[in-house]
Amino acid sequence: MLFLLKICNTIDKKIRDFLWGSIEEKKRMHMLNWQTVTQPKELGGLGLFQTRHRNQTLLAKLCWHLASEHEALWARMLTAKYLSTRRLTEGGRNLPCSRIWVACKVGGPAYVKGLKWTVNNGSSINFWKDFWLPCGPLRSIIEGLLHRDEDQLTTATPFALNQETEDSLAWAFSKDGLFSLQSAYLLARGSNPLNLGISSMSWIWKADTHPRIQFFMWMCSHNSLPTSEILGLRGLNLNPICTICHQENESVDHLLRRCNVAQDLWRKLKVPRELLFTFDQLVEKWLELNCSTGAVFDHLGILWKVVFPMGIWQLWLARNKFHFRTSVVDKLIHTKCIKESVEFFAIGAKDWCNKMKKVIRVAWMKLNSNGSALGNPSKAGGGGLIRDHQGNWVRGYARAHGNTSSSIAELVPA
Repeated sequence: MLFLLKICNTIDKKIRDFLWGSIEEKKRMHMLNWQTVTQPKELGGLGLFQTRHRNQTLLAKLCWHLASEHEALWARMLTAKYLSTRRLTEGGRNLPCSRIWVACKVGGPAYVKGLKWTVNNGSSINFWKDFWLPCGPLRSIIEGLLHRDEDQLTTATPFALNQETEDSLAWAFSKDGLFSLQSAYLLARGSNPLNLGISSMSWIWKADTHPRIQFFMWMCSHNSLPTSEILGLRGLNLNPICTICHQENESVDHLLRRCNVAQDLWRKLKVPRELLFTFDQLVEKWLELNCSTGAVFDHLGILWKVVFPMGIWQLWLARNKFHFRTSVVDKLIHTKCIKESVEFFAIGAKDWCNKMKKVIRVAWMKLNSNGSALGNPSKAGGGGLIRDHQGNWVRGYARAHGNTSSSIAELVPA
């Protein structure tokens, strides 16, 4: 089904508002443009789809089915009606047609871009202009003019593999030659799936941390964190100076590395010696190196690549707490960072230990407890369970509290 442009824009707006937390009553600033957000993750985006291009991709798939199922009744009917000699003329192209054929015409450009010739007898292939090599049309990778004799070489007959079989078309951007939605979407966006390259931002989504912290690091890598300096550049009337140390503009670099609070955190965490040089690198490179290292944190043998993301996240939380709530510097950033790191590491410790040559021993236990009441007040009870550092059940318990309120039952489940 072909979506109207207005419908596509409305859907995109809903997605953007959800991503950045905007509602009708309270608008929020969109920190990154939609074009960047909808890039593949390997290219620095979030991998979201632009509705218009996604719609073109699905319509290109319709064209693929039309070509691959050409013996089916519906395909023969469309081909006979809309690919007749009369329809292929300039005047015939503007004749009224069904919604299905209109949809095929919209998806056609992306479909055609993704086709590649499979050489058999070579008689159907233009040697220079057709897409029959893995790297694309041969003429597109040759600079300058061709000699007259070379330009007259039009067919790929010298490279024929099977003289008795006709050349055939396949999808160029998949291993099995079948249609691929991912590559078709890139073609609809105007990108070349063969020349994407690999962005250094692909490490973000492989980092051993919570998804929300991965998103936070993605924002940092794009220099789009809502700090005072960046918000000032977006047109807000704000003092760009850091309100904590009053020494420099509050940029991403200053917040995470140069501010007195940040320097104090990294000093207390004792950054591994082999990573000290990274603190002079660009922010994106600094984040990547510290999230990809195999170095071990001194405390309990936890990996530094687990501790580091927690550290920058706690700096951001402490900054927001200072700005919007207390105006007092949090003195427990170091403690909170280690606590969160130990808990996160313990959740995945079993899997990580199986992959590591050296087994890391993290000996601690965690208690989860809860309580509830039938009424307020009424009969109440509580219970809990104890798990070890690998998440294995150790012991559980439950008991009655008599008649009490729900709040008391929550407070004393043990």
